[in-house]
Amino acid sequence: SGNYSVNPQQIQRWNDLPFRQKVYAYFGRGEWRGGTTAWGHTRVPIEISPGTYTGQRTGNFFIHGGAFPGSAGCIDVGANEASFFGYLSGQNSSIPLTVQ
Repeated sequence: SGNYSVNPQQIQRWNDLPFRQKVYAYFGRGEWRGGTTAWGHTRVPIEISPGTYTGQRTGNFFIHGGAFPGSAGCIDVGANEASFFGYLSGQNSSIPLTVQ
């Protein structure tokens, strides 16, 4: 729990990845381990706001889609990936995110 933000300018898309990273993902390595099955086709990093205690985690959280519900610490928007990122990409500045 705590205060975070997401920046639309930091949206990452599978289709923009270099071929090498896609091959790594296929073998469970690289920036998108697990490929689109794990991450969906679009993701955005979640930035930790000052003063938010994350325990053992030091960041590296994302909002993303994926083929199966659930995530290992991120926020999974599942089947809402296209509509969520459609909205987010139309924003001009970072958006606050509060997790309780």
